[in-house]
Amino acid sequence: EKARLLAASDLFLLPSYAEGLPYALIEAMAAGLPVVATAVGAIPDLVTDGEQGLLVPAANAETIARAVRTLAGDRPRLARMGEAAQARVREVCSVERMVDRLAEIYDELGGAGAGWPSLAG
Repeated sequence: EKARLLAASDLFLLPSYAEGLPYALIEAMAAGLPVVATAVGAIPDLVTDGEQGLLVPAANAETIARAVRTLAGDRPRLARMGEAAQARVREVCSVERMVDRLAEIYDELGGAGAGWPSLAG
């Protein structure tokens, strides 16, 4: 049902006051939806204003509505942002990227050449 709703949508709206990096945002971007989101938490780390969507201040309904109207009135821009959103999630949030990043973190914590811990003990 979620996949069907995302596929039938034109954009994803996330007017939060506080967030980390919400899975709902990642899922929407992976589905090719541009976003209108508040610039809170780690959202600006994933969404660059004007590229994958529009970032707006929290608690400002007028600005949020204006951002939605702006994108609704510019279908080519909406499509470009959707493609950019999908590409950004592939770049940053793919399983391969997450595994690579975890390996980097373990190497940093264990010192150069530490690599993955042995399962043999």
